[in-house]
Amino acid sequence: MKSMINSQLLSVDEKGRSLVEYGIALNDAGILEFDKSIIDEKLSADSKEVESFFRGVTTVDTTLKVGSIISAGVTDITTGDFNINGTDIVVSLTGTASENAIALKNAINSANISGIEAKLDNSNSYIVLKSSSGYDIEITGDSVKLASIGFSEGTVRGTSETTTGVFSTFNDNLRNLLSGDNSTLGLLEKSLENQKKSLETERITTMTRLDAKYATMVARFAAYDGIIGQLNSQFQSLSMMIEASYADN
Repeated sequence: MKSMINSQLLSVDEKGRSLVEYGIALNDAGILEFDKSIIDEKLSADSKEVESFFRGVTTVDTTLKVGSIISAGVTDITTGDFNINGTDIVVSLTGTASENAIALKNAINSANISGIEAKLDNSNSYIVLKSSSGYDIEITGDSVKLASIGFSEGTVRGTSETTTGVFSTFNDNLRNLLSGDNSTLGLLEKSLENQKKSLETERITTMTRLDAKYATMVARFAAYDGIIGQLNSQFQSLSMMIEASYADN
């Protein structure tokens, strides 16, 4: 565990950054020290970069769906003709290509599609659908009507990139060490519990064997005591016979 923690403290991220650059380091005695002046300087220079290092950040790429030039003339877009992310766009286009583009843009924005915004190109001749929140842009509908307004069926997928901060990684590693049955401490606890059960079983078995041996020894000592008593009695009889023989002489 100590080795893992030290490794984490001394590691560098994918951008080559380490805790040392932010005023956090181990001294010669292995004690963690913090230099506030260094982190203050970093925060003053670029607070977002500091947040990215410690906390991590998710960068959302802008999703774009670029249409083509819109036709002039009369085109009625009704329910089912033009659908963006499940929302039908209904509009009557009756002007020039530029006027139709403006009307279509306004209709799309008025539909309040979550995360989606319609804009015009510089020439006001076609629509650009934009999502700055990483949403997908899915277009369905009537192929002929879609072609007249510069679109076709299809989906543009939103993308994002997440950078894991050093503290997030550190917390994950600590959870792996401390929490759950498969954590380092959890496995150690299981090992100690198994050892305890094994020792308790061994103790019971050993005590049973000792009790059996003790009972056997008690029986043997009782038998030996009886034999010794008989020998003492025989010796006393023999001693009396010897004394009587000496007395007769």
